[in-house]
Parts: sequence; C-alpha cells; structure tokens
Amino acid sequence: MRNSSPLRGIVTFPVTPLTNDGTRLNEGRFRTLLDYLIDGGVNGLVVVGSTGSIGSFNEEERKKIAEIAVKHANGRVPLF
Repeated sequence: MRNSSPLRGIVTFPVTPLTNDGTRLNEGRFRTLLDYLIDGGVNGLVVVGSTGSIGSFNEEERKKIAEIAVKHANGRVPLF
C-alpha cells in the first residue's frame, strides 16, 4: 500500500508468530496480533521487515506473510 502522506505516529514491526513446532506461520495468531496492534492505535505496520524475519523465511513465505497482512489490514493502516 502506498501512502503519500508523511510518516507520522507509531509504526511498529510485529513479530511473525510460528506454529508450536516452529516450522510455519501461525496465521491465526498473526491476524490476532495485527488486530491487536491496529486496534491499539498504531499508525502503520512493517511486516517481515525486522525481528529476524528476513533470514527466517524464504522469499515465497515472506510474500505470503505480506499478502496476508495487506488483506487483513484492509486499509485500516498503511503497511511498509
């Protein structure tokens, strides 16, 4: 999502929760975390941009995580 307004407020880097065995994305918990952050008042999200995600997931997995986040946020906040 591209936003032409200046970056303001709180922009956070959410962790990417994994299943208990640590092998794949826990999509339900990820969506819950996104809702928690958005409902809590953050002004933007950076997914798979920090907290070790770049080295923990391959390109296809990072793309899937980003797509889930964009779809779930549904324009409520910008994603970077």
